[in-house]
Amino acid sequence: MFWIESMSNNAVIALSMVLALSLQAGCVTKAATSSCSVTGVKNLSPQTGEADLCRSFENVLTAELAGLGASEKASGLKIAIDLTRKGSAEARVTAGDGSNAGDYPVVGVDVMDRPLGRRDVDQLAKVVAKMLADR
Repeated sequence: MFWIESMSNNAVIALSMVLALSLQAGCVTKAATSSCSVTGVKNLSPQTGEADLCRSFENVLTAELAGLGASEKASGLKIAIDLTRKGSAEARVTAGDGSNAGDYPVVGVDVMDRPLGRRDVDQLAKVVAKMLADR
C-alpha cells in the first residue's frame, strides 16, 4: 500500500474513477442477451466472425439500454441478425422463453451508398435498444 500513499490526491482520485468505471462496465455487460445468431455475415465489410459480431452487438445493446435506464430489458433475449448484400441489416428480437414471440417489431437499418460495416450493426443495436426501452 506504500505506492498509494506516495501518489498525489489527483492520481488517487483518477485511479479510483478508472476502477469505478471498470466495475460499472462489468455490471452492464452481465445483462447481455442469452442468444444471438447472424445470417449473411459475409456481407459485412470488413468481414468478421459471427461470434465477434454478436458480442459487439450485445455490448452496444446493453450499454445503450443502461444509458436509457432500461438495463433489465437486455437479459433473456433471442436476437437474429440478418445482413443482406444490398445493404440492409435487420434484427428480430424475441423473449428467450418464447413468451413474447412476435411481440417486438423487426428493426432495420439500410445503407445505400456503401457496403454494410460494423458501425451499421452498432447503429442497429442502438435502434433495438431504443425500441426495447420504449416498450
